[in-house]
Amino acid sequence: MTAIVTSNVDLVVEVIDALLHPSFDGDHHLQHVEAISEFLGRQPEDGAGSVLLEARERFAARHGVDPMCFALEPDIEASAIAGRLKSYLPHWPIYLYHGTVVSRLPSISKLGLQPRFRKSGWEKLVGAEHLNQGVFFTTSWRTATNWSPALRSGSDAGNSRRGTVAVIRLEAQHLKYEPDNCAQACDCVFVGGTVAVDKAFYLEGRTTGIANWKPLPRLG
Repeated sequence: MTAIVTSNVDLVVEVIDALLHPSFDGDHHLQHVEAISEFLGRQPEDGAGSVLLEARERFAARHGVDPMCFALEPDIEASAIAGRLKSYLPHWPIYLYHGTVVSRLPSISKLGLQPRFRKSGWEKLVGAEHLNQGVFFTTSWRTATNWSPALRSGSDAGNSRRGTVAVIRLEAQHLKYEPDNCAQACDCVFVGGTVAVDKAFYLEGRTTGIANWKPLPRLG
């Protein structure tokens, strides 16, 4: 069943993310073909319609292609389409994403996202001082899954749900963020201090295709 994308902005954000990170979606690119077709069927006069049609064709062309092909060679055409779609948004990024694990969601809901939740293996690479300065995010929910402690040794191993990947989504315009100059990826940023999660959404588990975002319950 095709995931429901609730608005023009959310659809464009999701399409941009999927265009730029094709290797994450395996053989689920047709979900985006169906979502775009369904949306344009309801709003054929949408301003971004012609570019969404280009995106739909690109997703259809990806169907059946080995994801490793995209990991080895950038999809230049898809990047160009994503760039054109960004011009239809009020700003970019619309959302910022933080990779974590399911076991931490209750404390995040109660206390917010806090710098350096616990001792981290990243200290050897960037130093404790860098980790202590804030909370780290990416502009893509797909790449945020790679930063989850569930994918690193010493995390919540031994309990399948405790060690399950989770991603927190926050609206970017409400956050004062800066580029993470210690990161090699260009989509990494950080926000100084503790970050409130009053309007946060979350995604549970490794996902391919369109994400199913849920409001983060307030436990505080």
